[in-house]
Amino acid sequence: MACSILFTTDANGNTGSREEFVHEPIFGSKIYLYEAGKQHTKSVVLIHGVGNEGARIWMNLIPELEKQFHVVAFDLPGLARSSEGTQLYSPANFSAFVNWIVKKYTNGPVIVIGHSLGGAISLYYAGTYPENLERLIVVDAAGILYRAAFIKSFINVRPSKLPPTLSVAFLKDDNS
Repeated sequence: MACSILFTTDANGNTGSREEFVHEPIFGSKIYLYEAGKQHTKSVVLIHGVGNEGARIWMNLIPELEKQFHVVAFDLPGLARSSEGTQLYSPANFSAFVNWIVKKYTNGPVIVIGHSLGGAISLYYAGTYPENLERLIVVDAAGILYRAAFIKSFINVRPSKLPPTLSVAFLKDDNS
């Protein structure tokens, strides 16, 4: 499969970063990938949350990180500039996808920074592949990956604990 690569250069003409679209094997999709600071031995992997912005949410942070780290950022399969895959978007599959990125584009244990959904994926990744992780930084993540876990917490709420407007909806009997 062909992919497009764009190399950018710094003021001295040195190639400092690259972005490309690559085929990934977990979801069978084409993803956007960005790398910078490849001359550094320690790697930071950035995982974005839900939304069309994707890896672009890191654009203000990457210039600082690439001064000391090899930075890998990407658009998750099915989001932003990446195409949709053919498999289930599950925590296990996203974790396997991150592991594929780590194995293919980095050396050694990595620092993972995850935001929102990316933070939840990062937590799952840390529990699944702890040997590949040097440090984990999670930003604005609920830590809930399954809708059922979130909904179950509301099922056990008594109506008296709900605001009055919601209590009425729960107490209303359809037969009255």
